[in-house]
Amino acid sequence: MHTEPTGFQLSLLVQRTAVEHADRVTGGEWSAAAWDFLIHYGRNAKGAAFMTEDVRREAERTQAVPPPTDRRAWGAIINKASKARLIRSIGHRPQSSPNCHASYKAVWVWVG
Repeated sequence: MHTEPTGFQLSLLVQRTAVEHADRVTGGEWSAAAWDFLIHYGRNAKGAAFMTEDVRREAERTQAVPPPTDRRAWGAIINKASKARLIRSIGHRPQSSPNCHASYKAVWVWVG
């Protein structure tokens, strides 16, 4: 019996596909650079709440990480940090990026 994937499973698939594509385009360097940037960002956050879009915007502003071909690649980096228990969700709030139409996303805090 074949079952349809859940929305969460599809989200993870899209994130993984986006990060794999970003790595192919950059010769395998995007995810490592994004991970290093997240570690730096989190350690400097000093317990302040943040969203994935905050990390992405800061990476773009500082040009520390090249923009991925699909911004959803950042979700894979955040999920990796969550699984590693470096960050934890403290709730949800609407995103401010216009293309996200104020959809609710996780708010994180650095605990690592």
